[in-house]
Amino acid sequence: ETLATKAHEDPLTGLANRRKFDLVIAERLAEASQKWSAISLMIIDVDHFKLFNDTYGHQSGDECLQHLTRAISATISTPGSLVARYGGEEFVVILPGQDGAEARVTAENTRIAVRFTSLDMLPNTPPRQTISIGLVSCEAGSLMTRDAMLTAADAALYEAKKQGRNRVCVYSDMSRPHRQLFRPDPDMTPSELRSRSNSDISLNPCYLTCWLTRLSVSLLTSRGCRWFGAIRFRHI
Repeated sequence: ETLATKAHEDPLTGLANRRKFDLVIAERLAEASQKWSAISLMIIDVDHFKLFNDTYGHQSGDECLQHLTRAISATISTPGSLVARYGGEEFVVILPGQDGAEARVTAENTRIAVRFTSLDMLPNTPPRQTISIGLVSCEAGSLMTRDAMLTAADAALYEAKKQGRNRVCVYSDMSRPHRQLFRPDPDMTPSELRSRSNSDISLNPCYLTCWLTRLSVSLLTSRGCRWFGAIRFRHI
């Protein structure tokens, strides 16, 4: 049991490692699908961490990560949640049962907690650090995949860095102002679907798998013929 625990633990921070994350995200996604519940995922990156290492040394960098790990973990209390070190100065957080609004609050609390974590005890008293967070949330009833969520959260993280760091960026917020995310309803009539597909919309990737699954079933029915002529695939 001890060896199994060590195999899933990051030796520096004591958090779950990437292997453990892969196991848990698969379990939580399956549970969300079975229970018809929401799930959210955060990717966290420490801002300018290479510069920190170059300035204060790798030993101080390791100690910095340990302090920030404790600050991050203290803000995550959702049952079934997981904080894992994904690699280097990057962390991932699984938030089962949290929808977009709840996860946004959690992410902001995490960002603020890190911002106010003092590093005065480290050699040369480095300044307090900041983090950038990419967040994606999928509502109840969506069929989600690990890769789709990671890709969306990573894109949101990139946007947070691009906007100046020390902020939370939500995947749905990244759409241009005149675009909106759209969840296709398999019960929509062909005319309704044409109307929506002709508007300037983009699909939330967390719904894409669910929609395509329902579409494949629909195509096997008599209604499928009406559907097929109405569909227009658009870029996400």
